[in-house]
Amino acid sequence: NKQFMKNIYFFKFLIISNLLIMSSKIIAQPQSWQPRGIGGGGALFSASISPIDKNEIYLSCDMSELFHSKDFGNNWTFVHYNQIQSNNTRSVVRFTNDPKIQYTINWSGNDVATPVRTNDGGENWKKLNNDPTNGEAFTLWADPHSTQRLLISDYKNLYFSNDGGEIWVKKYSDNTMCYVAGVFWDSEKIYIGIDKGLLISKDNGVTFNYDQKRFPTQTDKMVSFTGAKQNNITRFFCVTLGSGDVYPGLTGAEYSNYQHTMFLEDNSPSWETCENGLIHSDKPFFVGMAENDINTVYLAGGSDDGVPIVMKSIDGAKTWKSVFKTSLNENIKTGWQGKGGDREWSYDEYALGFAVCATDVNRLVLTGLGFPHVTSDGGNNWKQAYIENSAQNNSGSVTPKGKFYKSIGIENTTSWQIMWSDKNTMFAGFADIKGIRSIDAGNSWQHCYNNLSTN
Repeated sequence: NKQFMKNIYFFKFLIISNLLIMSSKIIAQPQSWQPRGIGGGGALFSASISPIDKNEIYLSCDMSELFHSKDFGNNWTFVHYNQIQSNNTRSVVRFTNDPKIQYTINWSGNDVATPVRTNDGGENWKKLNNDPTNGEAFTLWADPHSTQRLLISDYKNLYFSNDGGEIWVKKYSDNTMCYVAGVFWDSEKIYIGIDKGLLISKDNGVTFNYDQKRFPTQTDKMVSFTGAKQNNITRFFCVTLGSGDVYPGLTGAEYSNYQHTMFLEDNSPSWETCENGLIHSDKPFFVGMAENDINTVYLAGGSDDGVPIVMKSIDGAKTWKSVFKTSLNENIKTGWQGKGGDREWSYDEYALGFAVCATDVNRLVLTGLGFPHVTSDGGNNWKQAYIENSAQNNSGSVTPKGKFYKSIGIENTTSWQIMWSDKNTMFAGFADIKGIRSIDAGNSWQHCYNNLSTN
Protein backbone atom coordinates (compact mmCIF):
# COMPACT_ATOMS: atom_id res chain seq x y z
CA ASN A 1 0.00 0.00 0.00
CA LYS A 2 2.81 2.40 0.79
CA GLN A 3 4.42 1.71 -2.59
CA PHE A 4 1.06 2.19 -4.27
CA MET A 5 0.59 5.58 -2.58
CA LYS A 6 4.13 6.58 -3.54
CA ASN A 7 3.35 5.72 -7.15
CA ILE A 8 0.14 7.77 -7.01
CA TYR A 9 1.96 10.79 -5.53
CA PHE A 10 4.72 10.46 -8.11
CA PHE A 11 2.16 10.22 -10.91
CA LYS A 12 0.39 13.35 -9.61
CA PHE A 13 3.74 15.11 -9.39
CA LEU A 14 4.51 14.27 -13.01
CA ILE A 15 1.10 15.51 -14.16
CA ILE A 16 1.33 18.76 -12.23
CA SER A 17 4.93 19.32 -13.33
CA ASN A 18 4.06 18.77 -16.97
CA LEU A 19 1.06 21.05 -16.69
CA LEU A 20 3.21 23.77 -15.15
CA ILE A 21 5.85 23.38 -17.84
CA MET A 22 3.23 23.45 -20.60
CA SER A 23 1.45 26.48 -19.12
CA SER A 24 4.72 28.34 -18.68
CA LYS A 25 5.56 27.70 -22.32
CA ILE A 26 2.14 28.92 -23.40
CA ILE A 27 2.43 32.02 -21.21
CA ALA A 28 5.92 32.70 -22.58
CA GLN A 29 4.72 32.93 -26.20
CA PRO A 30 3.87 36.49 -27.29
CA GLN A 31 0.19 36.63 -28.17
CA SER A 32 0.44 40.00 -29.93
CA TRP A 33 2.94 42.70 -30.85
CA GLN A 34 2.71 46.48 -30.61
CA PRO A 35 4.78 49.21 -32.25
CA ARG A 36 7.39 50.72 -29.97
CA GLY A 37 9.77 53.52 -30.74
CA ILE A 38 10.15 57.26 -30.95
CA GLY A 39 8.00 57.69 -34.09
CA GLY A 40 8.94 58.74 -37.61
CA GLY A 41 12.39 58.83 -39.10
CA GLY A 42 11.91 57.31 -42.57
CA ALA A 43 10.75 58.63 -45.94
CA LEU A 44 6.96 58.80 -46.45
CA PHE A 45 5.20 59.12 -49.79
CA SER A 46 1.83 59.01 -51.53
CA ALA A 47 -0.46 60.71 -49.02
CA SER A 48 -4.20 60.41 -49.66
CA ILE A 49 -7.29 61.55 -47.72
CA SER A 50 -10.75 60.01 -48.03
CA PRO A 51 -13.36 62.37 -49.53
CA ILE A 52 -16.06 60.60 -47.46
CA ASP A 53 -14.41 60.02 -44.08
CA LYS A 54 -12.17 63.06 -43.83
CA ASN A 55 -10.25 61.52 -40.93
CA GLU A 56 -9.02 58.59 -43.02
CA ILE A 57 -5.45 58.84 -44.37
CA TYR A 58 -3.03 56.48 -46.10
CA LEU A 59 0.74 56.93 -46.49
CA SER A 60 3.29 54.71 -48.22
CA CYS A 61 6.88 54.25 -47.10
CA ASP A 62 10.25 53.33 -48.58
CA MET A 63 10.38 50.53 -45.98
CA SER A 64 7.34 48.91 -47.72
CA GLU A 65 4.68 49.66 -45.08
CA LEU A 66 1.32 51.07 -46.16
CA PHE A 67 0.26 53.12 -43.14
CA HIS A 68 -3.43 53.76 -42.39
CA SER A 69 -5.03 56.23 -39.96
CA LYS A 70 -8.73 56.64 -39.23
CA ASP A 71 -8.37 59.57 -36.83
CA PHE A 72 -6.44 62.05 -38.99
CA GLY A 73 -2.98 60.98 -37.93
CA ASN A 74 -3.44 60.55 -34.18
CA ASN A 75 -2.92 56.78 -34.46
CA TRP A 76 -1.63 54.51 -37.24
CA THR A 77 -1.83 50.89 -38.26
CA PHE A 78 -0.36 49.25 -41.35
CA VAL A 79 -1.56 46.66 -43.82
CA HIS A 80 -0.02 43.21 -43.39
CA TYR A 81 2.88 42.74 -45.79
CA ASN A 82 1.36 39.52 -47.16
CA GLN A 83 -1.38 41.71 -48.63
CA ILE A 84 0.41 44.90 -49.62
CA GLN A 85 3.97 46.12 -49.78
CA SER A 86 4.06 49.74 -50.77
CA ASN A 87 6.47 51.36 -53.18
CA ASN A 88 7.09 55.05 -52.69
CA THR A 89 5.13 56.93 -55.37
CA ARG A 90 3.22 53.99 -56.85
CA SER A 91 1.15 52.96 -53.84
CA VAL A 92 -1.27 55.88 -53.59
CA VAL A 93 -4.59 54.62 -52.22
CA ARG A 94 -7.45 55.83 -54.43
CA PHE A 95 -10.86 56.32 -52.86
CA THR A 96 -14.25 55.85 -54.54
CA ASN A 97 -17.82 56.87 -53.69
CA ASP A 98 -18.10 53.69 -51.60
CA PRO A 99 -15.97 53.99 -48.44
CA LYS A 100 -15.34 50.24 -48.48
CA ILE A 101 -13.99 50.10 -52.04
CA GLN A 102 -10.48 51.45 -52.58
CA TYR A 103 -7.67 50.77 -55.05
CA THR A 104 -3.88 50.95 -55.02
CA ILE A 105 -0.75 49.29 -56.43
CA ASN A 106 0.97 46.47 -54.57
CA TRP A 107 4.76 46.27 -54.90
CA SER A 108 5.03 42.55 -54.30
CA GLY A 109 8.78 42.12 -54.74
CA ASN A 110 10.95 41.15 -57.69
CA ASP A 111 10.06 44.50 -59.23
CA VAL A 112 6.40 43.44 -59.74
CA ALA A 113 3.73 46.12 -59.30
CA THR A 114 0.08 45.07 -59.66
CA PRO A 115 -3.29 46.79 -59.08
CA VAL A 116 -5.25 45.65 -56.01
CA ARG A 117 -8.64 46.41 -54.51
CA THR A 118 -10.26 46.30 -51.09
CA ASN A 119 -14.00 45.74 -50.60
CA ASP A 120 -13.95 46.17 -46.82
CA GLY A 121 -12.31 49.53 -46.21
CA GLY A 122 -8.72 48.35 -46.22
CA GLU A 123 -8.89 45.22 -44.06
CA ASN A 124 -8.24 42.87 -46.98
CA TRP A 125 -6.75 43.50 -50.42
CA LYS A 126 -6.87 41.31 -53.53
CA LYS A 127 -5.38 41.53 -57.01
CA LEU A 128 -7.65 42.69 -59.80
CA ASN A 129 -8.56 39.90 -62.17
CA ASN A 130 -6.78 41.63 -65.03
CA ASP A 131 -3.66 43.76 -65.15
CA PRO A 132 -2.92 45.31 -68.55
CA THR A 133 0.56 46.35 -67.38
CA ASN A 134 1.63 42.76 -66.60
CA GLY A 135 3.08 43.75 -63.25
CA GLU A 136 4.65 47.00 -64.40
CA ALA A 137 2.12 49.52 -63.10
CA PHE A 138 3.36 53.01 -62.24
CA THR A 139 0.16 54.93 -61.41
CA LEU A 140 -3.46 54.04 -60.71
CA TRP A 141 -6.34 56.52 -60.51
CA ALA A 142 -9.98 55.99 -59.47
CA ASP A 143 -12.98 58.24 -60.04
CA PRO A 144 -14.02 59.45 -56.56
CA HIS A 145 -17.65 59.52 -57.79
CA SER A 146 -17.72 55.91 -58.94
CA THR A 147 -16.42 52.48 -58.00
CA GLN A 148 -15.93 51.41 -61.62
CA ARG A 149 -13.97 54.04 -63.56
CA LEU A 150 -10.21 53.52 -63.36
CA LEU A 151 -7.02 54.58 -65.13
CA ILE A 152 -3.70 52.74 -64.92
CA SER A 153 -0.35 53.47 -66.54
CA ASP A 154 2.91 51.66 -67.12
CA TYR A 155 6.08 53.29 -68.42
CA LYS A 156 4.71 53.96 -71.93
CA ASN A 157 0.95 53.28 -71.94
CA LEU A 158 -2.29 54.44 -70.35
CA TYR A 159 -5.36 52.19 -69.97
CA PHE A 160 -8.98 52.92 -69.00
CA SER A 161 -11.61 50.68 -67.39
CA ASN A 162 -15.28 51.42 -66.76
CA ASP A 163 -16.04 48.14 -64.98
CA GLY A 164 -13.73 48.14 -61.97
CA GLY A 165 -10.74 46.71 -63.78
CA GLU A 166 -12.29 43.66 -65.46
CA ILE A 167 -11.70 45.03 -68.96
CA TRP A 168 -9.01 47.56 -69.85
CA VAL A 169 -8.64 49.50 -73.08
CA LYS A 170 -5.43 51.26 -74.11
CA LYS A 171 -6.12 54.98 -74.56
CA TYR A 172 -2.68 56.51 -74.97
CA SER A 173 0.82 55.35 -75.81
CA ASP A 174 4.19 57.05 -76.15
CA ASN A 175 7.37 55.24 -77.14
CA THR A 176 9.39 57.57 -74.89
CA MET A 177 7.30 57.53 -71.73
CA CYS A 178 3.83 58.06 -70.28
CA TYR A 179 4.01 60.15 -67.12
CA VAL A 180 0.65 60.89 -65.44
CA ALA A 181 0.78 64.08 -63.36
CA GLY A 182 -2.82 64.03 -62.17
CA VAL A 183 -6.45 63.36 -63.11
CA PHE A 184 -9.61 65.46 -62.73
CA TRP A 185 -12.91 63.58 -63.02
CA ASP A 186 -15.98 65.64 -64.04
CA SER A 187 -18.92 63.35 -64.79
CA GLU A 188 -18.55 62.20 -68.41
CA LYS A 189 -15.49 64.44 -68.81
CA ILE A 190 -12.06 63.19 -67.76
CA TYR A 191 -8.97 65.43 -67.81
CA ILE A 192 -5.57 63.75 -67.53
CA GLY A 193 -2.43 65.79 -67.01
CA ILE A 194 0.50 64.01 -68.66
CA ASP A 195 4.06 65.22 -69.01
CA LYS A 196 3.28 66.75 -72.42
CA GLY A 197 -0.01 68.45 -71.57
CA LEU A 198 -3.67 67.38 -71.39
CA LEU A 199 -5.54 64.27 -72.52
CA ILE A 200 -9.29 64.96 -72.54
CA SER A 201 -12.31 62.68 -72.79
CA LYS A 202 -15.79 64.13 -73.16
CA ASP A 203 -17.59 60.82 -73.65
CA ASN A 204 -17.04 58.90 -70.41
CA GLY A 205 -13.68 57.55 -71.47
CA VAL A 206 -14.64 56.14 -74.86
CA THR A 207 -12.17 58.44 -76.62
CA PHE A 208 -9.30 60.57 -75.37
CA ASN A 209 -7.77 63.40 -77.38
CA TYR A 210 -4.49 65.17 -76.84
CA ASP A 211 -4.92 68.93 -76.43
CA GLN A 212 -2.27 70.02 -78.95
CA LYS A 213 -3.04 73.73 -78.79
CA ARG A 214 -2.74 74.24 -75.06
CA PHE A 215 0.56 73.03 -73.69
CA PRO A 216 2.16 74.86 -70.74
CA THR A 217 5.49 75.58 -72.49
CA GLN A 218 7.62 74.00 -75.19
CA THR A 219 10.55 73.38 -72.86
CA ASP A 220 8.80 72.24 -69.64
CA LYS A 221 7.17 68.97 -68.61
CA MET A 222 4.17 68.72 -66.32
CA VAL A 223 5.00 66.97 -63.03
CA SER A 224 1.87 67.68 -60.97
CA PHE A 225 -1.69 68.50 -62.11
CA THR A 226 -5.02 69.21 -60.40
CA GLY A 227 -8.42 70.67 -61.18
CA ALA A 228 -11.64 71.97 -59.64
CA LYS A 229 -15.11 73.00 -60.76
CA GLN A 230 -17.32 75.63 -59.16
CA ASN A 231 -20.30 77.57 -60.55
CA ASN A 232 -19.74 75.91 -63.96
CA ILE A 233 -16.16 77.18 -64.11
CA THR A 234 -13.46 74.50 -64.47
CA ARG A 235 -9.94 75.55 -63.59
CA PHE A 236 -6.67 73.59 -63.75
CA PHE A 237 -3.25 74.12 -62.19
CA CYS A 238 0.05 72.43 -62.85
CA VAL A 239 3.70 72.49 -61.78
CA THR A 240 6.40 71.94 -64.39
CA LEU A 241 9.99 70.79 -64.28
CA GLY A 242 12.65 70.94 -66.97
CA SER A 243 11.96 68.94 -70.12
CA GLY A 244 14.50 66.25 -69.25
CA ASP A 245 13.59 65.98 -65.57
CA VAL A 246 10.20 64.22 -65.63
CA TYR A 247 9.88 60.42 -65.85
CA PRO A 248 7.65 57.71 -64.34
CA GLY A 249 8.66 56.97 -60.78
CA LEU A 250 10.33 60.29 -59.93
CA THR A 251 9.78 61.70 -56.44
CA GLY A 252 9.60 65.08 -54.76
CA ALA A 253 13.37 64.90 -54.33
CA GLU A 254 13.57 66.41 -57.82
CA TYR A 255 12.05 69.71 -56.66
CA SER A 256 15.23 71.63 -57.52
CA ASN A 257 14.38 71.24 -61.23
CA TYR A 258 11.27 73.40 -60.75
CA GLN A 259 10.34 75.68 -63.64
CA HIS A 260 6.81 77.10 -63.41
CA THR A 261 3.40 77.10 -61.71
CA MET A 262 0.61 77.61 -64.26
CA PHE A 263 -3.18 77.72 -64.57
CA LEU A 264 -5.76 77.18 -67.29
CA GLU A 265 -9.51 77.67 -67.43
CA ASP A 266 -11.28 75.10 -69.56
CA ASN A 267 -12.45 77.65 -72.14
CA SER A 268 -9.18 79.65 -72.22
CA PRO A 269 -6.84 79.53 -75.22
CA SER A 270 -3.61 78.95 -73.28
CA TRP A 271 -1.90 78.23 -69.96
CA GLU A 272 -0.60 81.20 -67.96
CA THR A 273 2.03 81.44 -65.24
CA CYS A 274 0.83 82.34 -61.73
CA GLU A 275 3.85 82.86 -59.50
CA ASN A 276 3.20 86.19 -57.77
CA GLY A 277 4.36 85.78 -54.17
CA LEU A 278 6.69 82.88 -54.85
CA ILE A 279 10.31 83.77 -54.22
CA HIS A 280 13.39 82.44 -55.95
CA SER A 281 14.16 79.97 -53.16
CA ASP A 282 10.69 78.34 -53.38
CA LYS A 283 10.69 75.15 -55.44
CA PRO A 284 7.19 73.62 -55.65
CA PHE A 285 6.69 70.04 -56.81
CA PHE A 286 3.08 69.19 -55.84
CA VAL A 287 -0.09 71.17 -56.54
CA GLY A 288 -3.41 70.34 -54.86
CA MET A 289 -7.02 71.52 -54.61
CA ALA A 290 -10.41 70.41 -53.37
CA GLU A 291 -12.53 69.49 -56.39
CA ASN A 292 -15.25 72.08 -55.58
CA ASP A 293 -13.15 75.22 -54.92
CA ILE A 294 -11.50 76.90 -57.92
CA ASN A 295 -9.86 79.69 -55.93
CA THR A 296 -8.02 77.86 -53.14
CA VAL A 297 -4.82 76.20 -54.32
CA TYR A 298 -1.82 74.73 -52.52
CA LEU A 299 1.78 74.07 -53.55
CA ALA A 300 4.27 71.86 -51.68
CA GLY A 301 7.92 71.14 -52.31
CA GLY A 302 11.37 72.19 -51.18
CA SER A 303 13.49 75.31 -51.08
CA ASP A 304 17.03 76.56 -51.31
CA ASP A 305 16.92 76.80 -47.50
CA GLY A 306 16.71 73.00 -47.22
CA VAL A 307 13.28 72.90 -45.54
CA PRO A 308 9.86 71.79 -46.80
CA ILE A 309 7.42 74.45 -48.03
CA VAL A 310 3.65 74.73 -48.40
CA MET A 311 2.26 77.76 -50.23
CA LYS A 312 -1.42 78.75 -50.39
CA SER A 313 -3.52 80.97 -52.63
CA ILE A 314 -7.12 81.93 -51.94
CA ASP A 315 -7.56 84.13 -55.01
CA GLY A 316 -7.08 81.64 -57.83
CA ALA A 317 -3.26 81.85 -57.68
CA LYS A 318 -3.07 85.58 -58.21
CA THR A 319 -0.98 85.70 -55.02
CA TRP A 320 0.69 83.12 -52.77
CA LYS A 321 1.75 83.02 -49.14
CA SER A 322 3.63 80.53 -46.99
CA VAL A 323 1.49 78.48 -44.59
CA PHE A 324 4.10 75.99 -43.28
CA LYS A 325 6.32 78.23 -41.18
CA THR A 326 9.39 76.37 -40.00
CA SER A 327 11.72 79.21 -39.03
CA LEU A 328 10.46 79.40 -35.43
CA ASN A 329 7.87 76.59 -35.59
CA GLU A 330 5.48 79.51 -35.83
CA ASN A 331 2.31 77.55 -36.69
CA ILE A 332 3.47 73.95 -36.19
CA LYS A 333 3.08 71.78 -33.08
CA THR A 334 6.22 69.68 -33.31
CA GLY A 335 7.48 66.27 -32.26
CA TRP A 336 11.20 65.69 -31.98
CA GLN A 337 11.86 67.37 -35.34
CA GLY A 338 11.62 71.16 -35.38
CA LYS A 339 13.57 74.34 -34.99
CA GLY A 340 16.01 73.70 -32.14
CA GLY A 341 14.90 70.07 -31.68
CA ASP A 342 16.69 66.75 -31.72
CA ARG A 343 16.61 67.13 -35.49
CA GLU A 344 16.07 70.32 -37.48
CA TRP A 345 13.60 70.79 -40.35
CA SER A 346 16.43 69.84 -42.67
CA TYR A 347 15.66 66.21 -41.73
CA ASP A 348 12.35 66.27 -43.67
CA GLU A 349 14.06 68.65 -46.13
CA TYR A 350 11.32 68.66 -48.81
CA ALA A 351 7.85 67.30 -49.59
CA LEU A 352 7.67 63.66 -50.67
CA GLY A 353 3.91 63.34 -50.22
CA PHE A 354 1.14 65.93 -50.27
CA ALA A 355 -2.64 65.62 -50.32
CA VAL A 356 -5.65 67.94 -50.18
CA CYS A 357 -8.99 66.36 -49.27
CA ALA A 358 -11.19 66.44 -52.38
CA THR A 359 -14.23 67.50 -50.35
CA ASP A 360 -12.62 69.67 -47.67
CA VAL A 361 -10.18 72.33 -48.82
CA ASN A 362 -8.92 72.82 -45.27
CA ARG A 363 -7.62 69.28 -44.70
CA LEU A 364 -4.05 68.63 -45.82
CA VAL A 365 -1.33 66.05 -45.25
CA LEU A 366 2.38 66.73 -45.83
CA THR A 367 5.20 64.17 -45.64
CA GLY A 368 8.95 64.35 -46.09
CA LEU A 369 12.07 62.29 -45.48
CA GLY A 370 11.00 61.46 -41.94
CA PHE A 371 7.61 62.64 -40.75
CA PRO A 372 3.92 63.37 -41.47
CA HIS A 373 2.21 66.65 -40.56
CA VAL A 374 -1.49 67.51 -40.84
CA THR A 375 -3.75 70.55 -40.77
CA SER A 376 -7.53 70.80 -40.60
CA ASP A 377 -7.83 74.59 -40.93
CA GLY A 378 -6.25 75.27 -44.29
CA GLY A 379 -2.67 75.56 -43.07
CA ASN A 380 -3.24 78.14 -40.35
CA ASN A 381 -2.17 75.55 -37.78
CA TRP A 382 -0.28 72.29 -38.28
CA LYS A 383 0.57 69.43 -35.96
CA GLN A 384 2.94 66.50 -36.08
CA ALA A 385 1.34 63.09 -36.73
CA TYR A 386 4.00 60.67 -35.47
CA ILE A 387 4.06 60.89 -31.62
CA GLU A 388 1.41 61.08 -28.91
CA ASN A 389 -0.32 64.46 -28.80
CA SER A 390 0.27 64.69 -25.05
CA ALA A 391 4.01 65.01 -25.66
CA GLN A 392 3.99 67.32 -28.67
CA ASN A 393 5.57 70.75 -28.37
CA ASN A 394 3.70 74.03 -28.66
CA SER A 395 3.85 76.01 -31.88
CA GLY A 396 5.71 79.30 -31.80
CA SER A 397 8.40 77.93 -29.51
CA VAL A 398 11.76 76.23 -29.93
CA THR A 399 11.54 72.45 -29.95
CA PRO A 400 13.40 71.07 -26.88
CA LYS A 401 16.09 68.43 -27.05
CA GLY A 402 16.14 65.14 -25.16
CA LYS A 403 12.42 64.72 -24.43
CA PHE A 404 10.79 61.29 -24.21
CA TYR A 405 8.20 60.44 -26.87
CA LYS A 406 5.78 57.54 -27.38
CA SER A 407 4.92 55.86 -30.65
CA ILE A 408 1.47 56.09 -32.24
CA GLY A 409 2.23 53.28 -34.68
CA ILE A 410 4.19 55.01 -37.43
CA GLU A 411 7.63 53.42 -37.10
CA ASN A 412 9.04 53.87 -40.58
CA THR A 413 12.74 53.17 -40.40
CA THR A 414 15.05 50.28 -39.49
CA SER A 415 15.99 49.22 -35.96
CA TRP A 416 19.21 47.21 -35.99
CA GLN A 417 20.16 46.42 -32.41
CA ILE A 418 18.62 46.65 -28.95
CA MET A 419 20.71 46.40 -25.77
CA TRP A 420 19.50 46.23 -22.15
CA SER A 421 21.48 47.50 -19.20
CA ASP A 422 18.61 46.47 -16.93
CA LYS A 423 14.99 45.44 -17.46
CA ASN A 424 13.86 49.04 -17.95
CA THR A 425 16.85 50.73 -19.56
CA MET A 426 17.36 50.06 -23.26
CA PHE A 427 19.50 51.45 -26.05
CA ALA A 428 18.47 50.98 -29.69
CA GLY A 429 20.56 51.56 -32.81
CA PHE A 430 18.65 52.73 -35.86
CA ALA A 431 19.12 53.68 -39.46
CA ASP A 432 18.27 57.37 -39.98
CA ILE A 433 17.43 57.98 -36.31
CA LYS A 434 20.86 56.81 -35.04
CA GLY A 435 20.77 56.02 -31.29
CA ILE A 436 17.79 56.36 -28.89
CA ARG A 437 17.25 55.36 -25.26
CA SER A 438 14.33 54.19 -23.11
CA ILE A 439 14.21 54.04 -19.31
CA ASP A 440 10.66 52.59 -19.04
CA ALA A 441 11.08 49.24 -20.79
CA GLY A 442 10.54 50.65 -24.27
CA ASN A 443 7.31 52.56 -23.79
CA SER A 444 8.92 55.93 -24.49
CA TRP A 445 12.22 56.95 -26.04
CA GLN A 446 14.56 59.89 -26.18
CA HIS A 447 17.46 61.22 -28.26
CA CYS A 448 20.23 61.79 -25.76
CA TYR A 449 23.40 60.85 -27.62
CA ASN A 450 24.07 63.88 -29.77
CA ASN A 451 27.67 62.87 -30.36
CA LEU A 452 26.64 59.71 -32.27
CA SER A 453 26.95 60.54 -35.95
CA THR A 454 26.58 57.09 -37.49
CA ASN A 455 23.39 55.19 -38.31
